[in-house]
Amino acid sequence: MTEDEFEKVLHKVLDSRSRQYEERHERHHEFLDVLIEEKRLRIARMEKVKSHVIGWGVITSISGAGYALWIGVKNIFLGQNQ
Repeated sequence: MTEDEFEKVLHKVLDSRSRQYEERHERHHEFLDVLIEEKRLRIARMEKVKSHVIGWGVITSISGAGYALWIGVKNIFLGQNQ
């Protein structure tokens, strides 16, 4: 094998490995993009759940306070004990 043939074969092999590395690198970036998007969606979902839980907690607290007030008013003004 001549030096020129060897050089051509070597370049061919290195080019092939370089393309494989670039393809693998691109797949890694695609995978990381998917992971980042999943994380973003998970955070958004948790924020939505948290806001709903807080909202229902406030509504329940107000309802409970209103009911307790109603029972107190009923007992004071109507003299009914239940």
